[in-house]
Amino acid sequence: PTFVAASKMSEAKSKVDFKGHEWVRKYVDLEAGRVKPDLVEEYLHELFKKRIAVLDGAMGTMIQGYKLEEQDFRGERFKEHKHPLKGNNDILVLTRPDVISAIHEKYYRAGADICETNTFNGTSIAQSDYHMEPIVYDLNVEAVKVARKAASKLTKEQPWK
Repeated sequence: PTFVAASKMSEAKSKVDFKGHEWVRKYVDLEAGRVKPDLVEEYLHELFKKRIAVLDGAMGTMIQGYKLEEQDFRGERFKEHKHPLKGNNDILVLTRPDVISAIHEKYYRAGADICETNTFNGTSIAQSDYHMEPIVYDLNVEAVKVARKAASKLTKEQPWK
């Protein structure tokens, strides 16, 4: 049974439509939904040789479209925080990761090849405006996880991207 399952999985992988971008096949691990870690540099060099890669756009502008309120920025974790948090867009990876993930996915679906993490203000200096310096490490780690998850999801859907 293991051999049959592996064989069917291998067969399914070979049937994935790379939409005319067959060169990508050697770089993508479809199961993991990502470029194979040992081939990332080579993949990027090849991508940049073939075409202009598209980077995502303004995260802050997209976040504004969600009309979030103070409680969205606080979530459960920071509900007792003594200072206002509205406008601290980076904290949303901890309190509203669904919003940040949805934005990453929108950029990928719109044609972005690469999305940045939602960490424009992910430093202790920037977070001091909100008295949130102690969360900087967690904020940056979670931002990577959210971005990675969105990228993996879209890579499985569109492996040629």
